[in-house]
Amino acid sequence: MMHPIALLSSSARRAPRLTVASCRRCALLAVLAFVVGVAGAAEPILGTRPGYTRRRVKEVPNDQAFGLRIWAPGLDAGYIPQGLTTLGGRFLVSGYYDIGEKKQAHRPCMVFQVDPTNGAVTGQFDLPEEIHHAGGLAADAEALYVADLGVLLRVDVARSLAEGHAVVTGRREVNRKMGPSFLAFGDGALWFGLFVREPEAHPELFAVPLARIFRAGAEEPLQPRDARLQIPLPVLAQGAAVDAEGRVWISASVQKSGWLYRIDTSTGRVMRKYGMPGGIEDLAHVGDALWAVGESGSQRWVDSPMFFPLLFEINPKELVAE
Repeated sequence: MMHPIALLSSSARRAPRLTVASCRRCALLAVLAFVVGVAGAAEPILGTRPGYTRRRVKEVPNDQAFGLRIWAPGLDAGYIPQGLTTLGGRFLVSGYYDIGEKKQAHRPCMVFQVDPTNGAVTGQFDLPEEIHHAGGLAADAEALYVADLGVLLRVDVARSLAEGHAVVTGRREVNRKMGPSFLAFGDGALWFGLFVREPEAHPELFAVPLARIFRAGAEEPLQPRDARLQIPLPVLAQGAAVDAEGRVWISASVQKSGWLYRIDTSTGRVMRKYGMPGGIEDLAHVGDALWAVGESGSQRWVDSPMFFPLLFEINPKELVAE
C-alpha cells in the first residue's frame, strides 16, 4: 500500500503556490497518509458493513493494487453509490435510491460526506428533484459539481451540509448526446461523456472550461463546440479522473466485469487497460493514488456476480495490464 504525497500540477511546470485548493488537498493527503500508516491492506474494511446481506468481499482483478477500503455510504438505506470526489479533507459520494422493488417510494438522490479516517458518514444532503441519477461528482476549491443526463449543477457544499439540501449556485443544461454520465475536474475544465453500450454509438469525452459552463447569461445547452477537447471514449464508461500528471483515467463496467483505462488525451487511444471489479463507478485522485467507488452488492444489485460496494484506493504502479 502506498503513502499519498503532495501534488504538483502537471499543467504548471513551476514552483507550487499555497492556495485554498492546495491546503484542502494536503489536508486529505495527510489524513490518508495517517490511515494508511496505521491500517494496512489486511485490516478490516472501514465504515459500516451493510446489514441486508452476509456476502463477503472476495478477491477481484488487480486487488494487489488496492489499499485502503471503505464501505460505501447509504447502503442500508437503499442508496446505490455513483459519484465520487474529495473536498475539504473528506470524500463526497453521490447515490440514487433503489431497493430493487417494482413499487417503491421515491427519494431524492443524496450526497454523503465520508471521513477517510474511519469511514463514518459525517454529513449528507438531498439533491434537487430534477437529479434522478447523480452519476458523477467533481470539485475544485470553490464548489462541488454534480452531473446527471442533460444537466450540470454547481453546489455550495458547506451550506448544503448545514441545511440538509443542495444549495445550487449554478446550473447549465447539456446536450444529452454529451451526457454527462460521469464527471471529473482537471486543468480548469469539467470532463464528461455519455455511457453507451455499443461501439457503433461512437462515445466521446469532452473537456469544457468551467468559465464557459457557468458564465453569466448562458441559457442554451452546452454543445460539443463548447469543448476545449473532444476525443473518443471507451464504451461502458462510468467514471473519470485527471491525475496530478494530467493523465486521464476512465472506469468502465457492467455488473460482472470492470475495467480501468488510461487514455491518450490528444487522440483518445487506450494506452493501458486493467481489470477491475464489476460495478466500478466514478473515480477520484488523491496524491499518487486513484480512488474508485463500486455499486455491485448494493441493495439493487445484491445478487450481482460481484460483491464490492466499496470506496477503494488504487495504486497505479501496482496494476497489471490485460
